[in-house]
Amino acid sequence: MNQNMSKVNVILEKSSSTNAKFEQFMANVIEQDKKVEMNIQDLQKNGQTMMSHITQLQVYSTRHENLFKKVFLPIIDDLLKFMLSMNRDKHDRVVDADFGVTLE
Repeated sequence: MNQNMSKVNVILEKSSSTNAKFEQFMANVIEQDKKVEMNIQDLQKNGQTMMSHITQLQVYSTRHENLFKKVFLPIIDDLLKFMLSMNRDKHDRVVDADFGVTLE
């Protein structure tokens, strides 16, 4: 009987040890899951912030593209036309033939 009790005690100790290890494992898993969940939430927030920044950059890019097309290119075109017109003499002949080539 004493031997049986000691076997039961050994089995209970092993079971208790296994249970404690399993509880520690589950506590670690829960802690890691919380960290992963926080990382996912941070990534989602960063993704939303990044999407808003991308949208702003697209708007700025469109504005600058429109400004370039509608303001700067016509100004440069007018300046080139003026400079080419200045390269003509009284009889509408070209003064410097290479002048137009170097500008274009």
